[in-house]
Amino acid sequence: MNESSLMLNTALKFTNQSKIDSILSKEKPTLEELLNEDDLLQECRYGNKKLLKFLTNTKNLKKLLIYLLVDPKTTNENQEISKLKLLKFPYLVNEIVCLELTEVVESITENEDLMIQIFEFLKQPKPLNTVYSGYFAQMIGTNLRLKYLETITFLMKHDYFIEKLLENISISGVCDVMIHILVFCEENVYYQETIKWLTKIEIMKRIFSLLDQKNDEDTIDNSTKCLLEVIANSTHEIGELTLVACIETETFSKKILEIALSKESSNFLREKAILVILEILIYIGENERIYLHTNNQNEEQQLIKNEKNIEKTTKKQ
Repeated sequence: MNESSLMLNTALKFTNQSKIDSILSKEKPTLEELLNEDDLLQECRYGNKKLLKFLTNTKNLKKLLIYLLVDPKTTNENQEISKLKLLKFPYLVNEIVCLELTEVVESITENEDLMIQIFEFLKQPKPLNTVYSGYFAQMIGTNLRLKYLETITFLMKHDYFIEKLLENISISGVCDVMIHILVFCEENVYYQETIKWLTKIEIMKRIFSLLDQKNDEDTIDNSTKCLLEVIANSTHEIGELTLVACIETETFSKKILEIALSKESSNFLREKAILVILEILIYIGENERIYLHTNNQNEEQQLIKNEKNIEKTTKKQ
């Protein structure tokens, strides 16, 4: 790149950056003005403090969440604005979410009203918009990664949203959120408390109940995904409380076998039931391997200890 091109790029960069600053310097800057600027994401990445302060204002966060999660086709606005809100604004807000900015995530997860606003996405008329469901999944995934305790504590307090997740499990984005909740708990220092809560609300039993012939294939498929993810990601630590424990029971085994063998089950449902059975067998086999390995280690340690004791006794004699 020659010197003149470099100077031009630098000048353009400065000009673009100054647009954000000039908007924020207005007496009453608007969120829409910022969302229309191409340099918005870059300024967020650079940690523009003035910009982040503006974006994390509660009023602006509420608007951002509306753009992210509310389908503008249901509102009565002029066509030009609706196109912006339908395509550009939701996409940009989702990109901001994907940046996982601490200031943004903290401002949302520490505000109960904003968290309620996010999860009330699940109350929209069915079927939920798949694109907005994806944005919803990104938001919850980010919250769980950066603010796990706050997000789970909110759900413990408002556990009726769990039922809403289950009601909409046929939507891929909603299924992703459920998997985030179920799997992240195994990876977090607070996982035992979370598992106790999830066990108390019988989450695995409720998911398993969706493997029913009366449900559509998407519901059955996504419910199966949840079960498989839990089994595959469950800890093998002996004595640890795990979500998979409730599906190792005789009652569960009988029910899943009934589904797999029943003539009333569709081929699709039988196939999913068999997948769950196979994953459980793999899990049990791994548990047995770990148990035997641990026992062998304990026996070896005991033998070594006994030999040392015999050796000490022999020397004394």
